[in-house]
Amino acid sequence: MSVYSLEDRMKAVDLYFKYGGGSAAVRRELGYPSKRALKLWVREYKSTGALHEKYYGVHRPKYSEEQKQAAVDYYLEHGRSLRRSVDALGYPNRETLRQWLDEAIPDRRGLRGRRSLQPKVELTCEQKEEAVLDLCSRDGPAKEVAAKYGVTRAALYKWKNGLLGKESPLKRRKRKKSTLNDDKNALMAKVESLKQQVDTLEKQIHRLQLERDVMEVTAEILKKPSWSPREHNVG
Repeated sequence: MSVYSLEDRMKAVDLYFKYGGGSAAVRRELGYPSKRALKLWVREYKSTGALHEKYYGVHRPKYSEEQKQAAVDYYLEHGRSLRRSVDALGYPNRETLRQWLDEAIPDRRGLRGRRSLQPKVELTCEQKEEAVLDLCSRDGPAKEVAAKYGVTRAALYKWKNGLLGKESPLKRRKRKKSTLNDDKNALMAKVESLKQQVDTLEKQIHRLQLERDVMEVTAEILKKPSWSPREHNVG
């Protein structure tokens, strides 16, 4: 259960009215609360004109490992901005995302402010290219690729952006089932067409063989001397 001070809750309610009832705008600016919690605070303020001294909020939402991974990846790929990442994904709040980043990249705070992130080990250009290929064709999380090469995920994304550009997709696209069915049907049609072509070619070859046999027999006949009855008459 999370506890919000009266000052925190009042600040959120004031911003809610300031922004014309926009709970998303309040959350973007403060990083809290949930939409449900803010609705309860506003309802209480409208009905009583004040808020209670203490408020025990609702349970914080639980996020799957896939959601955490997606949020961290988005942050690293899109300018490393907490605000932009939260706005684009719709979750979590900035403080929670900051905690996820600290867990995923333990040395992130120490590296903050440097011109670039340096890998833990020195890799050759060929090894970096191989790492980028593994990153873009992976089936699992990016941290597995990073662990394989002994570098941070930030280093992987930096190499990827340098080699392929920021717009290049990180994962191969899964083909839709309908597309696969279309491809299968097209392939079967192609096979059937090839079978027909083979049948036609076999018929043509057979005809050519017959024509060749006829021509050979005709040539043999023409080579033989012509026979005349006069040559066999006895005078």
